[in-house]
Amino acid sequence: MALSEGRIAAPAILAGERLHPGAEVAARAAAIRDAVAGHARVALLPPSTPEGVAALLGLLGAPVTALIVHPRWSAREAVDAIRRSGSTLLLHGSGQPPALPGLSACDLRALAPRAGAVLPDPGPGELVLSTSGTTGRPGLVRLPAASLLASAAAWKSFLPPATAWLLSLGLGHVAGIGIVLRAALAGVPLVLPADGASLPDAAEAARGAGIGLSHASLVPTQLARLLEAGAGVPAELRALLLGGGPIDPALLRRALAAGWPAIPTYGLTEAASGVTAALPGEAGADPESAGRPLPGMEVRIGDPADPARILPDGSEGEIQVRGASLAAGLLDEPERWAARRTADGFLRTGDLGLRTAAGALRVIGRIDDLIVRNGENIAPAEVEAVLAAVPGVREVAVVGVPDPVAGARPVAAVVSGAGADPSDADLLAAAAAALAPFRVPARIVRLATLPRGAGEKLLRRELRAPLAAAVARALPDPADGPEPRIVLADDGAALLVRAAPRITGDHRPGIVYLHATLATSAALLPLAAAGAAVGRPLLLDRRGSGGSRLAPPAAVPLRRHVADLLGILDALGEERPLLVGHSFGGVVALAFASLHPERTAGVLAWEPPWLPFAPEPDRERLLSVGDTVADAHRAGGAPAAAAAFLGVVAPELAGRIDPARHPALVAEGDGVLADAAAAADPGIALDAIGVPVLLATGGASEPWYGPIVARLAAAIPGARTVVLPGLRHAAPSSRPDAVAPLIHDLAARTPGAGSTPQPAETPR
Repeated sequence: MALSEGRIAAPAILAGERLHPGAEVAARAAAIRDAVAGHARVALLPPSTPEGVAALLGLLGAPVTALIVHPRWSAREAVDAIRRSGSTLLLHGSGQPPALPGLSACDLRALAPRAGAVLPDPGPGELVLSTSGTTGRPGLVRLPAASLLASAAAWKSFLPPATAWLLSLGLGHVAGIGIVLRAALAGVPLVLPADGASLPDAAEAARGAGIGLSHASLVPTQLARLLEAGAGVPAELRALLLGGGPIDPALLRRALAAGWPAIPTYGLTEAASGVTAALPGEAGADPESAGRPLPGMEVRIGDPADPARILPDGSEGEIQVRGASLAAGLLDEPERWAARRTADGFLRTGDLGLRTAAGALRVIGRIDDLIVRNGENIAPAEVEAVLAAVPGVREVAVVGVPDPVAGARPVAAVVSGAGADPSDADLLAAAAAALAPFRVPARIVRLATLPRGAGEKLLRRELRAPLAAAVARALPDPADGPEPRIVLADDGAALLVRAAPRITGDHRPGIVYLHATLATSAALLPLAAAGAAVGRPLLLDRRGSGGSRLAPPAAVPLRRHVADLLGILDALGEERPLLVGHSFGGVVALAFASLHPERTAGVLAWEPPWLPFAPEPDRERLLSVGDTVADAHRAGGAPAAAAAFLGVVAPELAGRIDPARHPALVAEGDGVLADAAAAADPGIALDAIGVPVLLATGGASEPWYGPIVARLAAAIPGARTVVLPGLRHAAPSSRPDAVAPLIHDLAARTPGAGSTPQPAETPR
């Protein structure tokens, strides 16, 4: 149906194995229009279901202003937006809707379709969507039906003809709503993917229903996952739109080379999604561009300081857009909207970009994201593009952190993939080879995931404070062993690890070394060197341990240590390492193997003090360590705490070592507070460990370790025990040559690891 007629057809919807005819969708949309009668402003928490699609179509045909509540918002964010919108009715399709005085609720599933009804004509309704909020308080953007339909019509005329659209983006985002309207305008079905289904999975399901899935829209992270998985391109796919954030040129090249019909785009909520796009042939010729304006849209570059001054092609400035799909304003902030409009009707986007001589748009980033270092401007996207091209980098974000001399310094947050894990040195070398020195990041910080909001938009503001804290931490000398790195935990704590880089083709398992109390990872460096022949070493300094100085000493629960280790493995792309734990490190290793057996290849635990398994007299004595150390620390600081700890766990040393005269022990005295207060979690089920476990003790060690290890071996399925004669509790750090064969033994018994001679076992 022509856009000028203002009519659309309700699309048929394939959800699971059921095809919902367009007539059914139209009948549901009519029921929605009836349900909102008498309300001027409503809110919709849209499920990605046939009911959610029908609700959108019905609201566009009703004389209401409808706030779209994003399903990923927190309760506080949802309540704030609903209150700002003035909504008196909330439509929802699942879960517990937020409650507000004067707000009634209606479950979409309880509304019966109005038999025989036709789809309400769009026109009187308008949707209100939140901007991404990447730089501050989100704006509530008013998108009349005419703007949304203008965008759908522009896409229809630009793209090859569609046979079906995949609803690959949620209905809480303008891109997801755009997909619905494109299908409705083209009169083709919508395919709703099953939970967790990939694009090829959805295409196969559609094929089984006699539908050829021709069009889809993804954010770059979704495409990256498809490429990592080696997914095949569905034969029916003709157009794959990419948007929602910066598009890495290297990712685009890989996608095009693999046969994906990738179409880079640029858009924003205030323009009802798309503004520019490039067909695959154009994208291949210029992977850095976001294409040319869609039909009916205009793009120009203005001077951020003087928006009326239009810059020539090739000049970087603020992207300005104009066209039929522009929003009608901000719901409750007319002054803010007016400030973003130019006298001739262009919208200032706040995005930094340039126009090429050929008229294509290149998007550089947000103006607010610019980093000014010693008076030089740094666009994060330029640095990110270089780092993202390094093999093994899954995601990267660059932000500026304050610097008292330079003003700000760029810091890169990197997430590694499973195939390789480049070192910090490799990343910085790649940046130095491609960028001016002032653009090279001052530090690399590793994360398990990047913070993202609605539509997978990167939330840089959430990175600035934790990255600034991480940069403030000192790193040890890299000459001491594997490269020291900073990994940001999920609670913002900066954790120190030492990790050898993993390169493509290196099939050795990773080996994580977890140190004892009164030690740091540095104590296990010789052992890691001895085990490097069979595994890539990764040494973790636990929070509160002395040498890392990355967090104030505190009583850290065992599950927090486990969560830290899981985050580190995710950040570095390490799938299933071997775990080698000394003393309390052995407790952490066993707890991790119990809670995350799928992420553990095997465990070597040297004399782990798992207190619930200690005989009663020894248990009481060891449980008192926390109180004893804390009292000593209050009375005499770190030296007294170290002396008190030694007096309980190694009384034969207490009389011969004066901590006040040994800086290493003094440095660790604070860290003792953390481990001494942490007992094994009785809720951790050791019988859940399903990987090879080797429990080792020294023949000359303290007498309580033997009974603990014997009881642990009885509780852990298939666990083996080994006694190395003449060794004491400190052997992993003091006698690495004697302990290293145990690591080789464990690697030999682990599927995929190398084979080495095995030490003799002693039954216990």
